[in-house]
Amino acid sequence: MGLDIYAYSNIEKVENVQFDIDGDPTDPIVQEQVDDGDLRRFFLNPYFDGRHGDISGEHLYRFQEREHSLQIGYMLYGRFRKELAKLAGYPKVEYMGEFREDAAAWDGSCAGMPFEPLINFSDCEGTIGSEVCSSLLADFNNFEEKAKDFSEEYKFFENYMALKKAFEIGSRNGAVVFS
Repeated sequence: MGLDIYAYSNIEKVENVQFDIDGDPTDPIVQEQVDDGDLRRFFLNPYFDGRHGDISGEHLYRFQEREHSLQIGYMLYGRFRKELAKLAGYPKVEYMGEFREDAAAWDGSCAGMPFEPLINFSDCEGTIGSEVCSSLLADFNNFEEKAKDFSEEYKFFENYMALKKAFEIGSRNGAVVFS
């Protein structure tokens, strides 16, 4: 098991769709299922309010582009976030008996620092909306040169670039989804 990250661009709320008892989209007039090949319902993680912008978890969205940006194990993703916090210069704070840079994002003391909306986000599910994607893309652009030779961690820069691309796609009126 691991984390899958998908990026979507040009999402648009679909009007006049209802959901049947199984949660499948249904046309309210003809009462038939709607083809959902280019439609998506987004899960909004309630513990990270504000990350999703104006995306609603109650609506269906049509998207122009969808890309599977990254698949990574939970432990490796945790190590990646820790390295990302080091890269951005987060202070070490105590977390469960050890001092860690990424824990500084979790306690709220690093609000507004680079990558904070990503480091302090679910490692398993949720949606990041276009505005936050744009902010994170700027962080990835600003730190890219430093990130190239920053870490010896397993595939750090490869994962860095995959996430940068995901946020670039999501910044185009889209979203990045963790599942």
